[in-house]
Amino acid sequence: MKTLFKNLIRNLIVFALVGLWSATAPAEPDKRWEELTPQERQVLERTHAERWNSKTPEERERMLRGAERWQKMTPEQREKARERHEKFKSMTPEERAQMRERHEKRREAFEKLPPEKQQAIRDCKKRRHAGEDIDCRSLMPEKPKS
Repeated sequence: MKTLFKNLIRNLIVFALVGLWSATAPAEPDKRWEELTPQERQVLERTHAERWNSKTPEERERMLRGAERWQKMTPEQREKARERHEKFKSMTPEERAQMRERHEKRREAFEKLPPEKQQAIRDCKKRRHAGEDIDCRSLMPEKPKS
């Protein structure tokens, strides 16, 4: 029970910090940690402070995009993301590796699609994430064999 309460408090603090993020402009991905604004550091520091300086500009950009996506999510989307994250954390290292491999294969299959098909998938997913009741699975490449 104590752990549950600690996790709840931690999550509330993180969400409050993410709220602060909305008041700031996105950070430049090639900045060092010390060059980030206090608001930018607050959003990232819970999970990324110790890793920021060792990341490439591309990795920093990905981290910033993730923070921006989180900020734009509805409470329901955030809850789903939290549930998926908890499920991932509870997996064994082997299960995580299998999941990463499946994801990589799907990404590679997506990249082999013609640009029009890729855009159709992106558009469909944007509409779905915007709340439209739409099924994009028929547009996706076949699931790779595990």
